[in-house]
Amino acid sequence: LWLANARAANAGAQALAAACGTRLMHAVEANELFVRLTAAEAASLRAQGFDFYDWGEGAARLVVSWDQDA
Repeated sequence: LWLANARAANAGAQALAAACGTRLMHAVEANELFVRLTAAEAASLRAQGFDFYDWGEGAARLVVSWDQDA
């Protein structure tokens, strides 16, 4: 079960990474992504209900859960 859950989270991260384009800061190796975001973009995403970690100025860390919808 844990392996299936990990595969689901990693696949979700890969799909999100593909949509990030040049905003992606590092290669995706698991279920975490590091992306470039302006403060206004981060505020807009949060206003829409997204939750993520600030990762220094102009960057965010996104973590994909194993139970995210595709």
